[in-house]
Amino acid sequence: MGVNVDNPEDLRGQVEDLRSRLEEAEETLRAIRRGEVDALVVHEPGGDRVYTFQGADQAYRLLIEQMNEGAATLSLEGRILYGNRRLGEMVKATLSRVIGSSLASLLDEEDRETFGRLLVAGQCERIQGDLRLRAVDGTSIPVQVSLTALRFEGFSGISAILTDLSIRKQAEEAATLLASIVQSSEDAIYSKSLDNTILSWNPGAESMFGYAAGEVIGQSISRMYQEGAVDEWPVMVEKIKRGERIEHHETVIRRKDGRLLNVSVSISPLVDAAGKVMGAAGIARDITERKRAAALLKRHAEELARSNAELEQFAYVASHDLQEPLRMVASFLELLAERYKGRLDERADKYINYAVDGAARMKTLIEGLLRYSRVTTQARRLEEMGARAALDEAVANLGRAIEEKGAVVTHDDLPTVLADPIQFVQLFQNLIGNALKFCDGTPRVHVAAERTGEEWVFSVRDNGIGIAPEYRERIFQIFQRLHGRDKYPGTGMGLAICKRVVERHGGRIWVESRPGQGSTFLFTLPVVGSKPS
Repeated sequence: MGVNVDNPEDLRGQVEDLRSRLEEAEETLRAIRRGEVDALVVHEPGGDRVYTFQGADQAYRLLIEQMNEGAATLSLEGRILYGNRRLGEMVKATLSRVIGSSLASLLDEEDRETFGRLLVAGQCERIQGDLRLRAVDGTSIPVQVSLTALRFEGFSGISAILTDLSIRKQAEEAATLLASIVQSSEDAIYSKSLDNTILSWNPGAESMFGYAAGEVIGQSISRMYQEGAVDEWPVMVEKIKRGERIEHHETVIRRKDGRLLNVSVSISPLVDAAGKVMGAAGIARDITERKRAAALLKRHAEELARSNAELEQFAYVASHDLQEPLRMVASFLELLAERYKGRLDERADKYINYAVDGAARMKTLIEGLLRYSRVTTQARRLEEMGARAALDEAVANLGRAIEEKGAVVTHDDLPTVLADPIQFVQLFQNLIGNALKFCDGTPRVHVAAERTGEEWVFSVRDNGIGIAPEYRERIFQIFQRLHGRDKYPGTGMGLAICKRVVERHGGRIWVESRPGQGSTFLFTLPVVGSKPS
């Protein structure tokens, strides 16, 4: 286009026209780079060259921009002439920063030489290789780079497609780890189709069932069911088809050597990429020994319960039936002492006194044994009652002893519990009675209760003589005494009865104490609404 320099006005007009057209071209170029205009800008030594997309070519540009893979047009030297949105995301940089740079500069250093060889080969054939892309923040991404030669409208270059392999690599690593776990597991792990055909079989299954993988894969697992057993799979398969898991299903399997195994099986649906259930994965654990031990434990528990019941009945009958002959012996000894005291020599009087005292102690022991046996033989039904009411009754029953000792019995707020009213009163009465007995000064007793989870923890704290650590278990056994009768009277049955009462109510009892520092007896009872064990 010529320029008329003779007319300044024409010159200024032409300059303004050129400036306007230049600004329009620059704006168009910027729009192309922003993706607002369907065109490809190729950076060449002589300047940028623009190729516009028209008609069907526009669909290809849209496809490239929406791809999950990074896409780039490279010069024959590997310089990025064009890049799509995904490429920028992969290197974590704007396209304006990426375009114009060498693709090799965006790779790990150790992969750049490999990429150079791929670039040369890509000018002649379609080629691909696994490399590592280095993002601008330093993170490394495994990618598969596919290179294809490009030639159109006098342009020669290379098309590069970069596929992120991170997810695939993670899946491969997870699959490898899972396979290692399956292969090393002692449990039998297998998979099967919906028609019960075995698809896979790990070493744990070989060891447990005795069949090698080659013997069972492709065969129905039903061959290992116990003869005459109902095939449970048809029922299970309906749950599996609905995507449900089957947890800890117990069944009996016959090993290759004919031995029967009790197994616990958990089965999960196997789904394909479309989410359709194609089979099931099973994990079987041999519970034969556990079942045998459970059966043995149950039998022993039944024998122990029967033995305990017989002992309880014997104790009750013995203590009850011994009452009458003992009463007769005691009566005649008392008569003998009254009528013949002083008529015989001093030694005879002593022997008679010993006999009377022994008969009295025997009577006390038999009465204690009878009370102990009645905890279960004459127990009443458990019912809701206030612990405060039981404590008040126990304190009333001990009124004379409390008054004689000048004792002080205090308490916090106490809950409602499920208890045998008579035994609950007896429990408080025995514990407070012990506090009164084993105190050399003025007894002080405090009763409290605190909820812990599904149980109440009751405490009966005193200021008595205390108990040495080595005797804390022994004191709850029948007829166990730590002191002579001349100092502290009693039969050694009180705490044994307390233990039996607490256990009958589903709780436990123990003591915290130090000699000379008092004792705190603690026992638990279930919260109302929970069942005693």
